[in-house]
Amino acid sequence: MGLINFGINASKLWSGVNYSQLVTNEKDHNKQYTGKKIPLGVTFALTFICNFECAHCGADIDNSKSDQDASTKLMIDTLNELKRLGGQRISLTGGEPLVRKDIKDILQTAYKNKFFVSLTTNGWFVERHLDKLKNLDLLVLSLDGTEPVHDFIRRKPGSFKKVMESIKTAKKNNIPVLVNTTVMNTNVDDMPGLSKILKELEVYWTIDLYLDNTNIKSWQKGSNISRPTDKLLTQVISLAKDNPYLANSSHYLNATKKKENKNSNKPQTCFAGIGYCVVSPDAKLYPCFPAQFDNEFEGMDLKKMSFDDAFQKMPLYRKNCGSCDYICHLEMNSLYSFNPNSIFKGLKYLYKDKFLSLFKRKNSEK
Repeated sequence: MGLINFGINASKLWSGVNYSQLVTNEKDHNKQYTGKKIPLGVTFALTFICNFECAHCGADIDNSKSDQDASTKLMIDTLNELKRLGGQRISLTGGEPLVRKDIKDILQTAYKNKFFVSLTTNGWFVERHLDKLKNLDLLVLSLDGTEPVHDFIRRKPGSFKKVMESIKTAKKNNIPVLVNTTVMNTNVDDMPGLSKILKELEVYWTIDLYLDNTNIKSWQKGSNISRPTDKLLTQVISLAKDNPYLANSSHYLNATKKKENKNSNKPQTCFAGIGYCVVSPDAKLYPCFPAQFDNEFEGMDLKKMSFDDAFQKMPLYRKNCGSCDYICHLEMNSLYSFNPNSIFKGLKYLYKDKFLSLFKRKNSEK
């Protein structure tokens, strides 16, 4: 995603904005947005399948539903259509996106269309798919603690070592890499040790908060995982800010408070379904992840209509928005609002790494 192209298209979005509906008011829930819509960013949950059974996972994971994953043709056609509609950023997640047999075709189509392409993975298959990942704009690796803590949360012995190997492999091959950590009661005391590791590796880092999981899987029943207390959260944020590689914007860090906070229902600007959206593994289009997991909100079926038709007809999701602290949504809303700190952070870890990687690649080709 070229920064200039993104800025131009974001400006176009603002030129046709309906300010009253851009602010999250529950009265607009399930209503049509009357302003301009441009799908600048789309997150694709590529598959229901995952090779992990993480204790804190809130994604729609169900290996028995693998036959419901969107087809290769639908994925490729949708990516090509997005380019024509002004799409700039594509984020690939899962499930575990690298288990898809057609991941090469999906990535090649995204590269061809010159999207800014990020892929989030648990790191297990990075080495296997290295050649396909070398043109990524950002590889996001999930890491939730030092070795014993991470492996415990991920319920997969050896998963920490795989992430360490993947970080080193990405750096060696000039792939911009970032580590994301979900902060919860089971790893909050481990953050100092993890921060030290990431400093030594000189890898950019984002933290996000554990979200109350409404999508409980069989292996998660009886889990005592929860968000950290306000006091512990404040300590974690203070620790994280001391790490020079922290990539969270101040907007997100300032918003990460307990949902019981008295200001939790304060209206906020939200571009979900207006400037960005998410696509579920079975090709249903939603404004955001909370909408995807709300059984009362119906997604737009991309198997039955074009992306443009679905995006334009999709109603707003304005339910409990004041308590939303999804990192992907808060950071995106901040960037779309041209928040200076968000722009600076984006330049710092996205483009600095990108320019360095391009420079290294050019030198290695000489």
